[in-house]
Amino acid sequence: MAGKSDIRQIGSSYQDSKVKKYVGEKTIAPLDNYSVKRRFGDYIDPIYNIKIFNESVVLASRTPDAVVKSVLSGKVVFAKDTASMQKVVIVENSDEIHTIYAHLSKIAPTNSSRSKN
Repeated sequence: MAGKSDIRQIGSSYQDSKVKKYVGEKTIAPLDNYSVKRRFGDYIDPIYNIKIFNESVVLASRTPDAVVKSVLSGKVVFAKDTASMQKVVIVENSDEIHTIYAHLSKIAPTNSSRSKN
């Protein structure tokens, strides 16, 4: 196993991240039954042995066709299929915060009679 002195830092872009700290009320989990694949913050890439800043939390659902819930109230500003992240939904929340839900298998159609809470 490599020691801490063997870890390389390539560039410094991870330090200039535009991540905004959320300081509001406790949020809900976007999935009912999940495992955490990658946590927010610094981690060491196991293949290249370099320090990387992960700007997101990566979850994997343990339930097929699980419903993903928005963790904060807001307005959907993007909902499309993309080349790199499959289906993506971006919700604009208050205080300049956006939550991004990516690698979705499908996006539910909008329903104007549905509650917007």
